[in-house]
Amino acid sequence: EPFTFADLIATLHPDDRPRVLAAIDSAIRDGADYDVEYRVVLPSGELRWLHARGRAAQTADDGGARRLAAALDSLASGDGGMSEETLGELERVWLGTLPGRLDALGAALEADTVTLDDLPEALRARYLSADGRARVEIVPQDDLRDPAARRRFVDAIRTVAPEAAGAPVTITEAGRAVVRAFGEAAAYALALIVVLLVVRLRSLRDSMMVLAPLMLAALLTVGATVAFGVPFNFANVVVLPLLFGLGVASGIHMVVRARHAGGAAGLMATSTPRAVLFSALTTIGSFCALALSSHRGTSSMGVLLTIAITLTMACTLVVLPALLTRPSRPAAILRLPGLRMPGLGRLLTLFAGIGLLAYIASWIDLTEVWNRLLDLGTWGALAVCAVYFTAFLVDTASWQLMLPSVRLDAPWLYRLWKVRMVGEALNLVVPVGSLGGEPVKAVLLKRAHAIGYREGAASLFIAKTVNLLALVAFSAVGLALMLQVEALPGAYVLAAAAGLAALGFGIIGFYAVQRWGAASYLVRRLAAWRFGRRLGGLLEHLHEVDDHFERFYARQPARFAAALALALANWLIGMGEIVVIMWFLGAPVTLAEAWLIETVAQLVRVGTFFIPASLGATEVAMVLLYDALVGRPSLGFAVALIRRGRELLWIAWGLWLGWLEAPGAMAAAQASTVTSDIKER
Repeated sequence: EPFTFADLIATLHPDDRPRVLAAIDSAIRDGADYDVEYRVVLPSGELRWLHARGRAAQTADDGGARRLAAALDSLASGDGGMSEETLGELERVWLGTLPGRLDALGAALEADTVTLDDLPEALRARYLSADGRARVEIVPQDDLRDPAARRRFVDAIRTVAPEAAGAPVTITEAGRAVVRAFGEAAAYALALIVVLLVVRLRSLRDSMMVLAPLMLAALLTVGATVAFGVPFNFANVVVLPLLFGLGVASGIHMVVRARHAGGAAGLMATSTPRAVLFSALTTIGSFCALALSSHRGTSSMGVLLTIAITLTMACTLVVLPALLTRPSRPAAILRLPGLRMPGLGRLLTLFAGIGLLAYIASWIDLTEVWNRLLDLGTWGALAVCAVYFTAFLVDTASWQLMLPSVRLDAPWLYRLWKVRMVGEALNLVVPVGSLGGEPVKAVLLKRAHAIGYREGAASLFIAKTVNLLALVAFSAVGLALMLQVEALPGAYVLAAAAGLAALGFGIIGFYAVQRWGAASYLVRRLAAWRFGRRLGGLLEHLHEVDDHFERFYARQPARFAAALALALANWLIGMGEIVVIMWFLGAPVTLAEAWLIETVAQLVRVGTFFIPASLGATEVAMVLLYDALVGRPSLGFAVALIRRGRELLWIAWGLWLGWLEAPGAMAAAQASTVTSDIKER
């Protein structure tokens, strides 16, 4: 069995132990032969004789052992021994820490149960407050040097413990406070600039002309931060508010000079563009000097300001003159009935919406919103547009069913889709309850496709009725889902219920007026009065439109049911848009949650019809709803901005189609005027 040197020493007979140890020591020291005979005592008590013979091996430690022996010999006195002082010093060097370690080991072996009362007061106060609250330390899994990981960690902790503190919380919240402060500064600067422009220029159009290149430059600057690898930080985030203040001056000079020069052509022949160019170049030169600073924050601010002012100069000198250029062909689409410059009331509602948007943006974490928008990505944006396009096409097919004179085929669906694109673009920007584009649709149907005004107007009324009836059914399910969510405050549910009730009573009454000929009854009553006889032509038109209602509801019940089903499918696809957006943002929702969110969004849009595109109101509703549902208001703001961006794209697309359709509509109208008048009479 394995037998160690310690085992050997332990079993040596006491009489043989000094002799054996001396022989082994001599053999190890001199590397000589050894021949030792000795006795061992076995565990059973039996005594045995053993014999060992051999030569001591030269080990790797031989040199070290010899040096140690030489060192010890040098400490010896003349008689070969060591003095008491030398032995004491040697003991202190070799074993000086041993007593303390032995005492510590003994104390550790004598450890007992430790309570809070046994801890020192200074240590206990760090982890336990006077009122008994304990300090809990949470260690993150991710590397907190990554800002995104730090934000996720802080958000996850504060969802459970809103009062949590510490370095990650301080850094994250300080950053958010800075971003929020500069967001407020940018919003206030933009609002004040808009007011001053309207007061000074006395023209909403000219004010928008000044702001358009400025907003484009701001968007290009944000894109440049990614393209050139110059991200926003605490030092350079000041660029955006400065950009508005510095860039607006050049736009004002250009617009005012264009007024006196007779337009963009005369403007470019004056010295104003050169003055704007030289002024911008001197500003760019001063900011380039900041970019050369050795301080990283100051340098990044100089770089970003140089990029921003350069882009502003380019937009002012290139884009603004193009906007000021009057079209060579008449924009007939802009002279259609019902389109006028907005009055004071509409401007006030527009500014109220902008104010709501600025207010909600002032207390939202805009950095988090920006990160969520980046999470959407290109594929997410394309998916959102694809879903909305599908919903738009389904709604157009529903309207096609309400025009008995058109065929139910793809070419007519395409024609009606273009007409609806133009009309809905105007519905989104004209604050008259999503009806601003309806007269335009009727005119385009008449001019481009020879569909009479009465049939077109009746189809539009029926389409709006069917669409809202489907919305009432859709919202009723959404309200039932809201009642099941305990996290929603009662005030939210009550407001949604009141809005749904008002919408339901209104649209059902509107349907009843169409279905049972209330307009014809009104015509007969008014015709008997002296005042009514003065309105003979108008009453006759109203009676004919009412006849279209009666014929459709009485003779086309299958078309009405199919149109209602398609309208409901349109709202369901809108709910699917919420699902798609949330999936790409990394916060997927259930169908029930998406249904609830879409219900609130549509009820708010209907209730705030007097604000163009419900600007601001929809964003506030989404922020409050997401705050109540998931505790993440910035996520709601991001969703609202994504849908707002999709709306802006559709507005631009619709107005562009209207621009293209206007000449063709005018030519078709002139070619078919006599024929259509005879047919209608």
